[in-house]
Amino acid sequence: MKRFLLLSIHTGFLFGQEVVDLKSDNIMVWILFIILSLVLIYTFKIFVINRIANKKNKDHMDNTIIKAMANKIAFDAERHRENQEKYNYIKSDDGIE
Repeated sequence: MKRFLLLSIHTGFLFGQEVVDLKSDNIMVWILFIILSLVLIYTFKIFVINRIANKKNKDHMDNTIIKAMANKIAFDAERHRENQEKYNYIKSDDGIE
């Protein structure tokens, strides 16, 4: 014990720290390590559970909804093309005058 106390006093003065028992520092490091590992395990567990729940709860769209959306997109694209053709015709017609 005297040897350990002498070592802790020597390292305390050597590194400019308070004289602290090295065994108590070691215990604090282990306690902090255990707390950190428990928090990380808990967070990872929640992440995995939420990921599995999200995969199970995906709503599948009905085929009629998918077809209606595709028809709407095609209709909008056709209307856009017609508007572009009219705009280009008007633009080219202005250059002739």
